[in-house]
Amino acid sequence: MKNKFVKSDRIKIEILKTLKESEKPLSYYQLTKVTKTTWNSLVPNCNFLNQLGFIKMTEGFSPGMKFKSIQITKTGIKTINKLITE
Repeated sequence: MKNKFVKSDRIKIEILKTLKESEKPLSYYQLTKVTKTTWNSLVPNCNFLNQLGFIKMTEGFSPGMKFKSIQITKTGIKTINKLITE
């Protein structure tokens, strides 16, 4: 599988896999730790996946801080299942 995709594709696949395995939405911070991806790489890839409808990003607030919760959609689950079985 690694030979068919460029680095940014592999990052997107890793994001989708991580979100699929998670039982709850994750923050950017949590995703950077699990996927071992930098913030600068993660955010644009998440934005792209969001535009495609593979993930859903929701803004949340805690005292003095804004954050985004990220979860995979049904479309994202179907897509990652297809990619990992090829």
